[in-house]
Amino acid sequence: MESVFTWNDLFKLVLLLVGLYGLLNLIARILIMLSKKIRTKRFLRTVSERALIFYIPLGICSLIAVYVGINFLVHGILVLVVGIIFFPQVRAYLNGILFRSNSFVRVGENILFEDYAGTIERFQAFGVILDGLDGKRFINYTHMYRSGFSVKKKHDDLHHQVLHLTLEEKKTDVLDLLFENPLVNLNHLPELKKVSEPNEYKLRFTLEKGATVEELVTFLSQYGINSTIKTPQA
Repeated sequence: MESVFTWNDLFKLVLLLVGLYGLLNLIARILIMLSKKIRTKRFLRTVSERALIFYIPLGICSLIAVYVGINFLVHGILVLVVGIIFFPQVRAYLNGILFRSNSFVRVGENILFEDYAGTIERFQAFGVILDGLDGKRFINYTHMYRSGFSVKKKHDDLHHQVLHLTLEEKKTDVLDLLFENPLVNLNHLPELKKVSEPNEYKLRFTLEKGATVEELVTFLSQYGINSTIKTPQA
């Protein structure tokens, strides 16, 4: 059977996919950096992460298609044999795409899997690393889907706070600082409201587990923002 593609086509496709991947990353970073609203930043970051989750497997499928098109018989048989041998890994990888595309699943969330509860530390190609009381554990995506899992929201681990700020700059600048600060839990977006006094604002925010409001006060003071700790209000 006549070849549809050549090795040169495969090489060009590799360069195209790598270049496009870098370009998409760059565009996403620029848009996030230029966005003034914290909600927009978070939306763009989520969309870019979700898009890249699907970009890689689609790129791999494109490379396989071109590779097979170079020599249908030899390369087709080779791809089939490799697919059969590594079928468990391929299935785990595909299950991982579904797992990571779940909007409720992200780094830092608490997962209950069988009799093990842990916090998602990082995603890997074929499984996820959970950090629990018994230490870190690698869970294969296929095993996780077979046995089932649940996402637990532990709001008791979060610390809701209120600060009164004296601002000379635009309030969007403060929200941008909070967006880049790991102390603030962005699952609960901070709110900044004007109060009656000139240049005075009330900031409602949620800290990550283990973080303290004093650390955030110190962080803000580095940018010339004076803040006063207030008791959280309903």
